[in-house]
Order: sequence, then structure tokens, then C-alpha cells
Amino acid sequence: MTPYPSTATAPAPSPAGPAHHARKVIAAALAVPCIALAAPAAFPVAGHAQATDAPSVGETVQALDAAAPEILDAAASAGTPEVTPQDGMIDVVGASVDTEIATDPRDGFSVSAPGQDTLTITPVGVDAAAGPVTPAAGGAVAVATGTDPGVSTVIQPLERGISTYTVISGPQAPERYSWRVEDGQTITVGEDGSATVTSTATGEVIAFVPVPWAKDKTGRELDGVHFETDGQTLTLVVPHRGQAVVYDVVADPIWFAGIAGVVGHAARWAAVACGGGVAASAVYAIVFKGRRALWEDLRTNWQRACVEGIIGRVGLRWLLR
Repeated sequence: MTPYPSTATAPAPSPAGPAHHARKVIAAALAVPCIALAAPAAFPVAGHAQATDAPSVGETVQALDAAAPEILDAAASAGTPEVTPQDGMIDVVGASVDTEIATDPRDGFSVSAPGQDTLTITPVGVDAAAGPVTPAAGGAVAVATGTDPGVSTVIQPLERGISTYTVISGPQAPERYSWRVEDGQTITVGEDGSATVTSTATGEVIAFVPVPWAKDKTGRELDGVHFETDGQTLTLVVPHRGQAVVYDVVADPIWFAGIAGVVGHAARWAAVACGGGVAASAVYAIVFKGRRALWEDLRTNWQRACVEGIIGRVGLRWLLR
């Protein structure tokens, strides 16, 4: 959900490497005016007249890159899932789960895995004038502009889930963003601030949503970011107006789905071995690298994981740093 104004000096660039170079190439391409990303959306949606004050798709991705460059770094890695248009939807290729994203941003997305309930997420209160969901950055992400006043949404496919980044361009943007699950599914927010989606009938875990975060253009994390729920709606609270932030601000959430059986077994083993920190590293290894990387990651990183010791937070930190 959104982009921009900014006056502060950008932070010094991190040391160059292959991923950093790939990210700069993506960002440079997006900066070229009159290119396809800044053109009218490739997937027109009936009833959608794009908001006149909404930034372009390219500007939205540039804002994401400025506030959280590690996201496009990850997207530039070999084997990362990509989005592609297919039959009026945005399909995801290269993931371990079946993911579909609607071109109408009001219709959300779904993630399904064999033997598990489908996770269907519908955004709440999306602006009627929002632009359609459009692939961007070479298929690394999909973008819907103007989903709220001063807001756009960037959707990034993951190996076993999906990220929905809210890009907030200024103080005119809302501070609350909500998503709804289907009937028969329940959302709970844990003491650590993470959220889980479960089957109301069986209690099976359908999705895990790590502790939320938000960062401004300088990379500074905002205070007070948290989840709230009424049981079927997950609300992300981003109190950006009362803080000295440099816009644009980028916030998640990240939805991990299709991982209940594998993660459940690994997390139970890891929790007995060394507590919540290793459990979180097990979840991270499976979701982002696949099962084969699990034991190698635990072998090499268990000491750090034990020190961190917060379920969900460890995996999130590894993703963002």
C-alpha cells in the first residue's frame, strides 16, 4: 500500500556485492521516465479509474527500494519466485505453493498447499480508484497504486507465502491497514506480537505472520507498529504521524502459508533443543530456502538463534538485514 515526499539525506550505501549491484540495476531501470512501468496498467480492471494523485508503479518500487533495499536484494537472487500475468490473474511461478493474485487490488490473493486449507486474504477498505495490480521490477513484485490516500501496495511472492508491503508517502496516509480471512478461519495475535491464522474447526495452522515492522526512507524502524485483530480481520497499525519520520515509509506484513506440517515438526524439535530462537530459524530456513537448507542452517546458526530467542523475530531480522 504506498509511496512518498522526502527531504532527508539518504543513508550511505552498503558495501557492494552481486545482490546490491542487481538491486541498483533494477532501481536504475525504474527511474527511466516514459517506460512501461510508468505507463497505464497492463491489466485494466472494470470500474478502476486510477487516482490522479497516485504515484506510478515505478515510483512505488523506487520508494520501496529506498526504505528497504534488502527486499529487492532478495528478489534479485536466483530461484526467487516471480509474478506473471495469466488468464486475468497474476500467477506466481517458482514457488512451492500455489499462489494467485487478483488484478483488482480489492480482491486480494490466495495461497494453497496440498493437504491444507487455502489461505485467502482480502484487503479491507481499498480505494475504489486504486490502480490494478501490475507486475513490476522484472516480475519480482506486483504493484497496485493508490490503494489508500497516499498509499500503494507492493506484493512480493515467497517460496511458501507472500509479502504485502504498504508504501506510505506522507502524513495524509492512514495509520491502520486491514486484511480479512475467509469464514471458518480465525486470526489470533500472540504475546510476542506475531499472528496466526488457524482453521476454526480443526485448529490447524494455515498461516503464520511474523511480528510487524515499518521503516522510513533512512532505514529507521518506527515505534509502536503492531497487529490488532477481531478474529477474522488482521489490522496493521503504523503510527507514522506522531514520529519524526522521513517519507516514504514501508511496512509489511508477511504471510507464511503452506508450512504447517513441515514447520510444525521442525519447530517442535528445535524448541526442545534450544528454545524459541532456534524454532524461528527453522521456520525461516524452510520458508525461504526449502527443507534441504534446514539442518545446515541450524548447524551453523543455532548459537545466534539461541541468543536472539524470540519466535518469529529471528527469522524476520535475518530477512531484513
